[in-house]
Amino acid sequence: MVGEITEMLKTSNLLHRSLITIDDNTKDVPNMRFATCVQFGNKVALLCGDYLLSNIYQQLASIKDQDLNDLISSAVRDLAESEFIGVRDKNNKPLPSKPTQENTEFEIPAEFGIRPSSFTHFLGNAKTEWILRSTLSGASLLGKACKGVLLLAGHDKDFQMKGFLLGKYLALSLEAARDYTSVFSDRKISPISAPMLFHLQRYPTSYSTIERVINNESNFDDSDIRRNAKTEWILRSTLSGASLLGKACKGVLLLAGHDEDFQMKGFLLGKYLALSLEAARDYTSVFSDRKISPISAPMLFHLQRYPTFYSTIERVINNESNFDDSDIRSKLQKSVALSDTISLQNEFSEKTLSILEHFRDAKIALRNIIHSIKLEV
Repeated sequence: MVGEITEMLKTSNLLHRSLITIDDNTKDVPNMRFATCVQFGNKVALLCGDYLLSNIYQQLASIKDQDLNDLISSAVRDLAESEFIGVRDKNNKPLPSKPTQENTEFEIPAEFGIRPSSFTHFLGNAKTEWILRSTLSGASLLGKACKGVLLLAGHDKDFQMKGFLLGKYLALSLEAARDYTSVFSDRKISPISAPMLFHLQRYPTSYSTIERVINNESNFDDSDIRRNAKTEWILRSTLSGASLLGKACKGVLLLAGHDEDFQMKGFLLGKYLALSLEAARDYTSVFSDRKISPISAPMLFHLQRYPTFYSTIERVINNESNFDDSDIRSKLQKSVALSDTISLQNEFSEKTLSILEHFRDAKIALRNIIHSIKLEV
């Protein structure tokens, strides 16, 4: 029964959060009709959510356990509290808080009780804010459901707390995975997702996008957010060479009569190996006599970290000057963009080694090649 209560409570919360803000200034007839439909939908969603809540407390009353009643009530309180953290846009959707300069992490309590709490000092640090928001909006509910089951089973408080932490940490793990996959899927990226908060903390100037939403100057558009140095580099490098090597490997396996799954492993092996080599070449170009490409990994990472540096590229675009890497080289040699490039190269080296485990022939030779090009911090 506790499982049913938990599921109904989360569904009720999702229904209440799905309400859509209606613009009162709508004058034209088509939009007025749309607003009427939305208003009706809001009423249905609100009533459905309330109906589920009433069922929850009816079932709780039938269990006749006051401690469980307090526990689930505190979970409802957490869900409600999550809707009143930080700033929100004109449609009442949550927005991230402005990153703090101190960048200090705070220890969030394992469990919030039923007393009023202040959360303002937790905001502004990416990790702390994400854990707070995710705990209140769902992880706390699963944790308290697990704790409630152990409470009814007669276990002591220490074991009940272990059950709470199990449910909470599982929910946070799932939420972080969802946030990560949203960046590479068709789903809309939440402005309070983990990647977004960490991005804002690392690049505070990006918060101007959020401020325009706060000031009702624009809506939150995740299409610009998806564009970053790593994504652009992978796209360019894949199209300009990595795809060719990958498809060549796939073609060899196709002619050898292997199935499609193994052919795809061949494609990924070639692609990841080519990307690993390309990242290594981009890195070494900064310290060699070779010309630095304006679309190399160190250059793209440097531009992402220091957007004002793009003025150098704009002058080339406007035919005011040619791209000269003599000044850029010294800046890149001191830039943290090199660490980003090393991480990128190591990532594709590890991916290549992982795919290589599925092959038998020439494995040792390929493994030696990959290890020989792997960059060290």
